[in-house]
Amino acid sequence: MKDQEPKIDAHYYEKIAQVLDDELALHHALGPINYQREKKKFLSSSNGCPIFKYQTITDKNYKYNLDLLKDLENDLRFELNSDLKQLYLAKIEEMREELEFRAVIGRDAKIFHRKSVWLFGMINSDDYQEAKRRYKRRKKEEKEEKNFLDAEKIKDVFNRALLEFKISGWEAMIEPKAFYITINDRNPHGHKIEIPPAWRETPARLEEILEHEIVTHLCRRRSGELSKLALLGHPGADKSHQTDEGLAIYGEKQAPLSSGKTSLKHITKEIAMGAAMEGRNFRKTHNFLLDLGLSPKAAWYKTFRVFRGVANTSKGDGFICTLDSVYRLGEKEINNFVKEKGDSALDRLWVGKIGIKHLPIMKKLGITEPAIKRRYLKIEDLMPKL
Repeated sequence: MKDQEPKIDAHYYEKIAQVLDDELALHHALGPINYQREKKKFLSSSNGCPIFKYQTITDKNYKYNLDLLKDLENDLRFELNSDLKQLYLAKIEEMREELEFRAVIGRDAKIFHRKSVWLFGMINSDDYQEAKRRYKRRKKEEKEEKNFLDAEKIKDVFNRALLEFKISGWEAMIEPKAFYITINDRNPHGHKIEIPPAWRETPARLEEILEHEIVTHLCRRRSGELSKLALLGHPGADKSHQTDEGLAIYGEKQAPLSSGKTSLKHITKEIAMGAAMEGRNFRKTHNFLLDLGLSPKAAWYKTFRVFRGVANTSKGDGFICTLDSVYRLGEKEINNFVKEKGDSALDRLWVGKIGIKHLPIMKKLGITEPAIKRRYLKIEDLMPKL
């Protein structure tokens, strides 16, 4: 791994790194503070929908973060490098939208939905119908799994993967507050990969998750941190999350133990979103997934992802969280890119957290070689006994 380069954006990055620094990571901000109580109540009844409560950004913090972005915008007026200026102005716009998105979590569902679509996009009806067809095909091929790894073993595998890539400062941990396996650089205990205590995965699925979380998300972030443009580490270039998730799903399908097909877990996210887009409330979306064959808990989890950030989930007005759209939209984006440019062209996207649209600017800035090269992990190399 090459040494960290001097930063060409050091002054700007010092300010943008402060934006939302004291706030919860977005996936936690979207997590209700009464999640477990509402889940238990919902699953023990056949009627009603959850009423979620959230820890939202205060007016004081909202203004403070907005002022930081305004100051940075003013500083950029004197920047002579037009490409650097363009990257930062686009990121400022995105972070301003995220601030407004956070401000309406659990409040105005209509504005929340509109901001969600701006930030993450939204799948269309064709994506939804295709997801249902793919689900039926995959269910017929699915074999019953008996070998599952518990949260402790999953944690060990993640920590060995971090050592394999020499990614310092990060650690996998069991996190009782986590809703799913996720990367959180705002955990009170440091940079963590959070794993829910009751989480289980098959070795094949865990290998796919390693490609998703470590090889794609963390390695691209770490490459960005080591590059001469600090922005490419965290928070990353604007709208890079769609490319990030598309690369992650592509990587999952290339994993040695993978079936080479999109995970059912991603497909059911699309179906849950499509069902809610058709006007179903939380309970009706959950029942729709039950009829599809999901277990009550799995159906709850997929339905929750669609309605997170919404307080009253009983309305069925289509005002939902579209964050999970980035998986399908990103998958299509990467598939089209590989079809046109070839698999090897993806290597350039490992220079940091960038989108495909940023490749021309990266070339102009001379950022073309990633500090951490793209490669695949084998779970058997991390835990031979598996």
